Amino acid sequence: MGVTKSLKTDSRPLERKPTTSFKNLFYAVMMGAGDEDTCLSLANRLARINQEMNDVQREKFKELAKGVHISDVIHDLLNPFNPDKVETEAKVKFDLQYNEVPTEEQLKQTQQDMIKKASFPLNGNLYNLIEHVRKSNEQIIDSINLDELNFAGWNKDGINQNETVIGNFKHFLEEHKDEITALKIFYSQPYNRRQITYDMLNEVLELIKQRKPGIVPYRVWEAYEKIEKVKTKCPKHELTALVSLIRRVVDIDKELVSFETVVNNNFKDWIFRKNAGPKQFSKVQMNFLYMIRDHIITSMHFESGDFENIEQGGLARAYNTFGKNFELIIDELNEALVV
Repeated sequence: MGVTKSLKTDSRPLERKPTTSFKNLFYAVMMGAGDEDTCLSLANRLARINQEMNDVQREKFKELAKGVHISDVIHDLLNPFNPDKVETEAKVKFDLQYNEVPTEEQLKQTQQDMIKKASFPLNGNLYNLIEHVRKSNEQIIDSINLDELNFAGWNKDGINQNETVIGNFKHFLEEHKDEITALKIFYSQPYNRRQITYDMLNEVLELIKQRKPGIVPYRVWEAYEKIEKVKTKCPKHELTALVSLIRRVVDIDKELVSFETVVNNNFKDWIFRKNAGPKQFSKVQMNFLYMIRDHIITSMHFESGDFENIEQGGLARAYNTFGKNFELIIDELNEALVV
């Protein structure tokens, strides 16, 4: 990866990967991806998010980003691909005189260090905060094309439409339950529910969007709200909503309830049982357990390596905290929280 003269100013388009999700960009840089297109695209998305944030959210961002302000994160993502910035940094790094020109190797090493610096503040908790900000700003209020009240009273056709949406959703799941791994497990292998992963669920969601956009999770949830008494709001995360709806269809849950509520209740029960014995979890251990719980809510399944996605060095600290019982505890939580 050389340093070229291709980017002298910030006037060139920063969005290089418009079809790549924010999550994939964020985690790619966090895990060490240092190519120009990925870093600049992430900087572009963060710049947009920064405009939507309020002061409280920016302070929370700074706290989770190890003391680095969001504007500094953005600049740190851009600077490795600005030759002037790299050259200036290289002169400082290698203690060169103002009229000395850094070698190609010095420029390359400096750029790699700058990219590493840019990835340092990124972690799983920070991603969750950004997702919350993004989701909370997705609701669009149409103040021009206002709805007109045409009828006030019992709408039989509306009820039929909602029943049709739910029926179509159930039919879709039934139709694909033998070919899609996640559905196969939900329908006929309940003991394997703890093995369902984010990618498995995303396969179901993408298929719905491609073939049956009329039964996307938020629409089906809305239909249930119209014909059943639903106690929890539709989750902002599509996959979390999808899990809740599938559980309702296959009668794991007798009423529609958010998967987050299910996991939280199961987590409380599991902690209560564990702490009922002679040994209780320490505060440090509880912090790791909360991380596992929160990850399962959004991704259905947790693996030990996910600690590294949440926080750099988290895996080693978790092993040191729990000792030889570490993997056993993860297996127990994967099973107990999704029953």
